[in-house]
Amino acid sequence: HDILRMIMGREQYGQAFVANEILSYLIKALFDEEYGSDVFGLDDLFAAALRMQRDQTIPPVSADNQNIEESLTRHFAKDNHQFQVSMDAVGNRLDKLKEDAHLRRIFSHVPEQNDAGEYVDNRFDFREFLDEDATIIFDLGDLRPEAQRAITLLLLSNLWDAVQVRRRDGQTNYEKLTNLIIEEAAPVASTKLVSEQLLPQGRSFGLSMGLVMQFPEQVRNRNERAYDEVLNNIKTKLIGNISIERDLAESLAHEDLSPTELRNRINTLPSGEWIAHLPSPSFGETGPPPFSLKPLPIAPGHPESDQPLTEPQEDHFEAVSRPRMVERTQTQYGLTEPAESNTTPEETGWGSSEAETTGSAADGDTATDPTQSAFISESTTEDASTSTTQPATDSDPDADESEMSPLFGQTTETDEESAADQAAGPENGATPVQESSVPVPDDELRQCGLSRDDVRFLNRVLDVMNREDDEYTLLDRMSQLRDEYDDLHVERLKEQDLLEADSAAGRKYYTVLPDGRDLLGRELKAGPGAGDLGEKTPHKVGVRLLELWLQQRDDVGRVEPYYETDDGTVLDVAGFDEDGDLVWAGEAELASNNRHAPVEDYDKLSAVDADAIWAFNNRETALDVLESLADADRIDERVSGRAARSFATIRDAVDEFDAAGLTTVRGFKNLDQELNQ
Repeated sequence: HDILRMIMGREQYGQAFVANEILSYLIKALFDEEYGSDVFGLDDLFAAALRMQRDQTIPPVSADNQNIEESLTRHFAKDNHQFQVSMDAVGNRLDKLKEDAHLRRIFSHVPEQNDAGEYVDNRFDFREFLDEDATIIFDLGDLRPEAQRAITLLLLSNLWDAVQVRRRDGQTNYEKLTNLIIEEAAPVASTKLVSEQLLPQGRSFGLSMGLVMQFPEQVRNRNERAYDEVLNNIKTKLIGNISIERDLAESLAHEDLSPTELRNRINTLPSGEWIAHLPSPSFGETGPPPFSLKPLPIAPGHPESDQPLTEPQEDHFEAVSRPRMVERTQTQYGLTEPAESNTTPEETGWGSSEAETTGSAADGDTATDPTQSAFISESTTEDASTSTTQPATDSDPDADESEMSPLFGQTTETDEESAADQAAGPENGATPVQESSVPVPDDELRQCGLSRDDVRFLNRVLDVMNREDDEYTLLDRMSQLRDEYDDLHVERLKEQDLLEADSAAGRKYYTVLPDGRDLLGRELKAGPGAGDLGEKTPHKVGVRLLELWLQQRDDVGRVEPYYETDDGTVLDVAGFDEDGDLVWAGEAELASNNRHAPVEDYDKLSAVDADAIWAFNNRETALDVLESLADADRIDERVSGRAARSFATIRDAVDEFDAAGLTTVRGFKNLDQELNQ
């Protein structure tokens, strides 16, 4: 119930008391000592509720649990409409756990038993680590808030069970204390599990808790009792420069420092300094008065430390170390992806209706028949790269084909000559680059000090940038592409300003620069549906991620990248509903020295009648852009402090803004992970 309460919200969850009661009794019935099981999954509970609604049957229970049978069967005597409403509420609650793929896999997993009846497929058990000198990090920052809270509560419940079992087994001399630290802990601290069990009883089981939050008042807004537990049971307090409430100030004050003086002192703390309040080191002695302290320096390797990773180290981490760590964790402790969905046709339509999913074109799919572009006055061999969830409508036959898009600029003699050259090309329509994997003569290669693999690699990277490669897409890391060439000299290409290396969504990418394109004799696609002039690969990755994110939304029927509006404004991504109305506009934003650019992008998005999503390559860029928008009076509030610690907290803060050009934000990694859920 605590998990569902956190997902749905305390008020909404409490509105259907009867549904909560039915769920409680169904769970007890499935745990029946005679007819039930020691363990069951979410699908079993879902099936039991479905049978109760459709067949008016309940799980069998023993004579000792007749009260459970009576409590469930009495609902069958109700008016049918009232009964169906109650059961639909049960289904809606279970749907909240089923609609997230990760949560469903976790709650549906049932460990296997061996011949002796022992469970042998328990994928992760805290009991294996309680006596070990180990640090376990659960990074839930990129999950949706509801999934974050549910998984956090599930982990805490498992940890609480583990420390209780340890004590029940007679282990009371805890050589290694279990230190539990929870970031952004206010929602979790207000639950019954934490406030009524972990906080008041944890010490007895060798469990130490550290709750990190912006201010304790956040807990009070949710649960008054939990707030009292936080103030009275947490003896060690570290406080930064925040406006603290009176109750907290009074708990820290002493005979030489009044609550008012303490609050004034905290309000003037410089950044990076903290006030510490520690308990007495021994029984019967008065503890030390609050004192100030400075934090340790940022650990080496962190991007903001004095010793960040070098580019080769970062590349090795992303390409080798991190994949190994993820694979090892998945192999040892992860649940395998189910081969197919367990949802049966009978389940469809019960509880919350499931959104229909629509297919999307594969990244890089292109048409092969020549068509006339609606944006340029020449034939092309590919469609504009429009990503859509339904067939695109034909271009207006009455459109003026000689009119140039502002995205391209005005037609020039050079453009006309290029078109003529293209028309005079080989009969099969192939360009010199397409005819040979090495479009640069050997003499020119020797003069530049380049190898054939250098040029082949440049050529392939440009193919990926133009969405023309048959094997790699914009969502594949280019370090894999790089490793295909033995005689490749990336540093030499970078030194000659032919290539640029960067990262996006945690992956390595390369951009073929103008000199590199000149060497190849090729162009970077630009124009509505194709790309921006001079666009670099990380931005293209962000645009592609936004495309796919919009395609998955129920309110979007068609998605177009680099969409040009009637007034000539170009949106990175545009999403349209089934009626063809613009409902979403997206902007992919990278770090830039031009502080006016984000303001111009905001004005562009606020001018259209649609929701606006911004995607950023990293958290620092997001904060810089939000700061620029606040300086330009485009948004009323600034995002700082705890709200700026992760993309999840930044998104929560932005979602509360009432800003026409800024509905929500995502990180490239967030989008990537949401798409892969």
